[in-house]
Amino acid sequence: MTLSYPDEALGSVVLRWSVRGQLDPLLAVQAIRDGEVDLSRDILNAMQRAGASLVQLDKLASLWTSEWPKVAVGDLHIPPEGEAGIGKGCEVCLADDASAGRDHYLRNEWRLAWRVTCQRHYIALVEFAAAELMPVMIAGRREYRV
Repeated sequence: MTLSYPDEALGSVVLRWSVRGQLDPLLAVQAIRDGEVDLSRDILNAMQRAGASLVQLDKLASLWTSEWPKVAVGDLHIPPEGEAGIGKGCEVCLADDASAGRDHYLRNEWRLAWRVTCQRHYIALVEFAAAELMPVMIAGRREYRV
């Protein structure tokens, strides 16, 4: 499984690994709080036990400490209190992921509160209620994508 995609939001990485059963959901919940991601040593160790290489984990840690986004927490889209939403996204981008054989993943640009349309497809972003494995057809075979 791909550890992370180039434009993937860090919280999306943790969600994908959790949904695939490669990371304890409790650790994932602890990692993602109020739109922020905290990569604790426990999470990195769990990801290593699940098969992530040290090179991959170094890359993930560099994403966490990178300069994107240079925005305040108030600029990030955070689902309303008490709702189980995971964020917003473009349904066409996610369909493109499935047809390319990739897991669905949340892009960094979708996290911005003021972003209401997909920069690539020029359609409205929609709110997603949960991350789960969904059956899709890829090259005539039934696969499951996050």
